[in-house]
Amino acid sequence: MCAITATCFIIACIDLITLKMQHLNENLESVKELPQQQKKEKLVWCVNYHVHIIGLTEEYNNIFSNINAVHFTLSAVVMVLLIHQVLHEMVLKQAVQLCGWFFIIGLSCHAGQKLINESFSVSQTLYFLDWYEYESQLKYYIKIIMVRSQKELSITAGILNQYSYQFFHRILQGAYTYMTVLARYK
Repeated sequence: MCAITATCFIIACIDLITLKMQHLNENLESVKELPQQQKKEKLVWCVNYHVHIIGLTEEYNNIFSNINAVHFTLSAVVMVLLIHQVLHEMVLKQAVQLCGWFFIIGLSCHAGQKLINESFSVSQTLYFLDWYEYESQLKYYIKIIMVRSQKELSITAGILNQYSYQFFHRILQGAYTYMTVLARYK
């Protein structure tokens, strides 16, 4: 039950940051229709909002990265043991539990991948703003956001892992590897 609660919290945090990125994109898209003075105000607001989102992501990673790493490590161990039980005893309860673990880990990684994709979409949104027609100060604000959006925003689990489809694949690979090691010592 604790793992489900932790996963729901992780997904909620990731979705909050993703929604903020979508909100930023919507505000950037609305800059086109504004008069010159309002464009400047809106872009300054967007720069500050982007800094806020980056800070929120970094703060989350500073606080929860190690906890996320422990969560995923233990989840992989539980999945290995469940796979082992399912293959040897064919108990429906363990099979359902295993499907649940795959689902919650996959859902977390899917939410992380959405955040990564949304963070890259900011620079695409800026590119289609017709920025080359703006005055130099507005171009400066656009450059600030573009440069910052080149580095993807992601939620990490430990030092090297970030929530993504690739991370989910590595978890499945690890579970399979440990399961084959357990099968040898049957």
